[in-house]
Amino acid sequence: MTIKSSILTALTAVLGNTWATELPPDPTWPVLVFDVESKPEDTWVVGGGYDQHTVTVVIFARTLAEIPAYQTAIDAAMGAVTGYMVDEDRGDASYEPDPSIYGFFSQHVIRTRR
Repeated sequence: MTIKSSILTALTAVLGNTWATELPPDPTWPVLVFDVESKPEDTWVVGGGYDQHTVTVVIFARTLAEIPAYQTAIDAAMGAVTGYMVDEDRGDASYEPDPSIYGFFSQHVIRTRR
């Protein structure tokens, strides 16, 4: 299983309306979108063989009140992914096509063996 498919499985359990990389045209709300940036960690241990993945997850919703419950569920889902290390960053996000949509992002670091 690839890291993207592992993340998709974890986040789809939080909200079925989950997308990798970008939202579809005219998305329905609430919606999750995630992106994965991966880099080799050749110097982390002797002999290397690990990759570090920074997963950015964004929740968009029509009301601000929806965000905290989804974010708690996102944190739990990401924490259950094999190789999860840390919650690196979080904060407000914007949905430029419609400023009335609320957003919140979180970044999670996962380490996997190649």
